[in-house]
Amino acid sequence: MRKVLLLVLLSFLCFYQGTFAQEVIKHEQKMYINPVNNRIYQHVKLPVYVFISNTPNKQDAVGMSQTDNAAQKNELTPCYLDGEGKHTIRHEDEIEHQSIKFFVWADGTAPKSTVEFKGAQTYKNATTRFYGPGLTVSLKSTDAISGVEQLYQSVNAVAYTPYQSDIDFGKENEYLLKFYAADHVGNMENVHDYKFTVDTSTPETMHKIDGLAQNDIICKYTKITLEASDKLSGVAKTFYQLDNSAVVLYPGGPIPLAQLTDGNHTLTYFSLDNVGNKENAKEYKFYLDKEAPVTIPELIGDQYKNDLATYVSGRTKVQLTASDNKSGVKRITYSIDNAEFQEYTAPFVVPQTGGAHVIRYVAEDNMTNSSSGVTSTKSLRLFVDMRPPVASHRFSGAQFSSRDTLFIREDTDLSLLATDEGSGIHHIGYKIDGGNEQKFEKPINITKEGMHKVTYTAYDNVNNAQTKEVTFIVDNTGPVIYEHFSILPIRVEAGLDVYPPYVMIFLAATDGATGSKTIYYRINNAQKKVYNGNIVGLPKNSEITVDIEAEDQLGNKVEKSFKFKTE
Repeated sequence: MRKVLLLVLLSFLCFYQGTFAQEVIKHEQKMYINPVNNRIYQHVKLPVYVFISNTPNKQDAVGMSQTDNAAQKNELTPCYLDGEGKHTIRHEDEIEHQSIKFFVWADGTAPKSTVEFKGAQTYKNATTRFYGPGLTVSLKSTDAISGVEQLYQSVNAVAYTPYQSDIDFGKENEYLLKFYAADHVGNMENVHDYKFTVDTSTPETMHKIDGLAQNDIICKYTKITLEASDKLSGVAKTFYQLDNSAVVLYPGGPIPLAQLTDGNHTLTYFSLDNVGNKENAKEYKFYLDKEAPVTIPELIGDQYKNDLATYVSGRTKVQLTASDNKSGVKRITYSIDNAEFQEYTAPFVVPQTGGAHVIRYVAEDNMTNSSSGVTSTKSLRLFVDMRPPVASHRFSGAQFSSRDTLFIREDTDLSLLATDEGSGIHHIGYKIDGGNEQKFEKPINITKEGMHKVTYTAYDNVNNAQTKEVTFIVDNTGPVIYEHFSILPIRVEAGLDVYPPYVMIFLAATDGATGSKTIYYRINNAQKKVYNGNIVGLPKNSEITVDIEAEDQLGNKVEKSFKFKTE
């Protein structure tokens, strides 16, 4: 069987696509070989020329004619594929009676692209499609035969570029999105175009006051209405909330205020547009005046409140403030401990006697409406605290007093104490040797030797204070030990002095601060004894080790040892 290698070469034609707002990219009608399966795809409108070669090298290929008449010139003539899909170029072997097929796929259909708008709320009015914040656009394209070569995009007349990933439309603007795809043989779909507007702006809502109002004080007949506007997709809904009540849809018209009590209130409101942009909530704080003037007592200065009473110092003042949203406040009068009422003109000092006191007050407006309050509740009952705390201190641990001087060690604890019969202790502050004040929280230990002064102040809860000080000496050093023999050594042996057995040893200890308290000694690891005069009766012909321990009045200890011989 003769084997013939046919090489099919396809030529290329070019065409122009009409422009829309900007020129689309030119895509030639062409042949495409799939690199995965080596399939040949041919644009359906292009001619097909058939060449024959004895080698895989197409450079020596010879074009084939469609006639077998030897009298005619062998002219290179094309054929055309009749319709899309798989086509066969067939070789009929007249000798072996075999049929050899070569395949080519014709493609005349453009890809089909789709678009997905996602991540944003949408709304369409009579003329415009709107999208809210967060919009991204995803493009997809498919082709049934040769496959999609490239998908192209253009936004707002910018030159077409290959589509790579989702397109971000995060900024507010009007947009014209165009896109199309071309397949591997040059089929190009018609351009898709989508015109839309991205709206990221929030609506704006304002409140209007109709009726009596002055400095955000309104009466029960005043009307509050809301007006909302939006420059793009339009207002969808408006909501409002009064104080801590539920957020409700604003239906239009005056907001009902009848259920509100006399006093301060907050109207919170906001709007949504048709693509989900939410306005930051606005607040209108107002005082709804339904009744007579309101008087508010206020303490200026030292004060402390617990479950029993409100404590103040003799420096504390009482301030009375009255407000009225209609005719205005005419006057305020007050009484202390059932005395006659007097006119209030400025903050006044609390009674200068310690103990419980009651203050009554009355405010009257120009329309003779009046309101009063009696300080009978525990939140308004005043207890005047005139006495400072009682401060004291305590040492725990080693300490020694000599005349007017106190000696302590570094491990001696200094505790600061305070009591108060009124508002109670707030804290105790202290300074060491004039340093910065610290808050006392745990026993104080001072390690540095020498004279020290601790100044401490006890504060009660209304800033009454008492200051005291304590002076002392920190002694962490033990005594200095001295030893003395009653006679001189007879000789020296092996580096040790030699004495007769009747020698006497005298011990002494001195301390620069508290003085020596006790001296202990022991001979050759015998039982420790208290030294009370001298050491006699030493063993003969012995090497003797004397261990000495001295202690001062604070318990600071030192030790010393020495050796000698007796004959």
